[in-house]
Parts: sequence; structure tokens; C-alpha cells
Amino acid sequence: MLVDSISNNKIGDYEITDFIVSAKQAEINKTINPRHTIPGFYKRLSYKKRATIMTNSPQEISEISEICEQASGDILIMGLGLGLMIDLLLKNDKIKSITIIEKYIEVIKLVYPTFKHLKHLTVINEDAFNYNPKKIFDYIWYDIWCMVLPDNKKEMTILKEKYKYYGVCHWCWSENLL
Repeated sequence: MLVDSISNNKIGDYEITDFIVSAKQAEINKTINPRHTIPGFYKRLSYKKRATIMTNSPQEISEISEICEQASGDILIMGLGLGLMIDLLLKNDKIKSITIIEKYIEVIKLVYPTFKHLKHLTVINEDAFNYNPKKIFDYIWYDIWCMVLPDNKKEMTILKEKYKYYGVCHWCWSENLL
């Protein structure tokens, strides 16, 4: 996967680093952080070294795999993260274009160089709440949250209302957990 080749780097408050989940840590994580329960070497995008925004762990991949397999046509994604969604969508030959809306230029500078060679990919530095699409998308994926919080539900509703006429199918990360 292309995500695996992203360089460790820090720009502003955002940083990409490698991390290891040992077998012992995986056992502990089963009760503390079930998203990291498989031992291995992974990448992490973090904010101020405290908040993990996204990883390329098998758990995170499984959370979005089905959506990436079902998607087709023109895709709009709110939130670049590590670019994991791009990687998974590349495996789907029904995808015509991918447009990413990312609020933080630091995240774009860290992640986009790995994907910039893709002709059907556009990354726009804009806040999801302010972006105004110029076309209709087949699928819209909202993934601007790094934690599952009750307040996210309100933002999900606002975003889905804002983009209801710009997308055929709408999905929000972690919506099923709220």
C-alpha cells in the first residue's frame, strides 16, 4: 500500500511516525484501545503527539474496506488522514475520480506527496463545513473526526444536510457507534 511508503515527518503540530504494537501490547489494547489489537508495524498521523488522527492498522482498514469495495464513480472524501481511503479505492476499478477536502495544509503537505502522481485524484485545502462542490458525486465519505464522541453526531447531521444534493450515497466514519 502507498500509505506504507509515507515518510516519517513533522510539519507544525502534525506528525507521521512509525509505531509498533507488540504481542503483549496487543493483549493490553483489547480492553483499552480495541483498534490496535493485532501485533505489527504501522504508521500513525498524530496531532501534537497526543491525539492519534489515523493509523494504517488492520482495524482501521476493516472499518472502511466494505465502503471502498461498494463505491463507484466520483468520490468525495472529507478528511485526508493518512490517505488510507485512497489506497483502498485504488483497488476498485469502478472509481472514476477521488476528490479530498482537507482542512489542514500540514496534513496535505505530509501525505499528498505520496499520492500526487494519481491523475484522478484532487486534494483541496478547505474546511468540510465551508466547501462548495462544483459537481454531483456518487459517494461522499465524511471522516473529519479522530475520536468517537456524541458531539460528532450533530456535525454529521450538518454535513449530510449541507451535501445532500451533491451526493447519491453518504457515509460517516463511526456513525454506527453513536
